[in-house]
Amino acid sequence: MDKAGDVFEDAQHEVTLEHSLRALEKRFFKDIEPLKGIKLVRDVDFPARYLPEEKIIELHRNVAQFPKLSQFLIVHELIHHKLSLKSARHAEVPYSGAYRDEIRKLCNDDAYVALL
Repeated sequence: MDKAGDVFEDAQHEVTLEHSLRALEKRFFKDIEPLKGIKLVRDVDFPARYLPEEKIIELHRNVAQFPKLSQFLIVHELIHHKLSLKSARHAEVPYSGAYRDEIRKLCNDDAYVALL
C-alpha cells in the first residue's frame, strides 16, 4: 500500500480504536479518570503499552487490524492505567497482586466474555 493509503487506513483504525477505548472505559472503568487517547505506532517491539506520564495507550498498527485482540489489549492497558492512578509505584511491579485482583474482578463481571 502507498503512504497515502497507510495514512488513511491508520486514521480509520484510530477512530475505531478511540471509540473502543471510550466504550471500554465507560463499561468497565467508569470509576477512574479517562485516558487522553490511543495512538497507533510503528516499528516497535510491543503490541501495546500504557504511558502513564502521557496517559495514553500506544498500540502497534499491525495489531489494530484485529478488533477483538485490540480490545483485549486496551483492557489490559486500562488496568495498568487504573493501578497507576492508585499508586505511582505501580510500574515497579506491574503484575502484582493488585493487577491479578483487577483481572479477577473483570472475569467475575464477565468483561472478557463480553469482548468475545
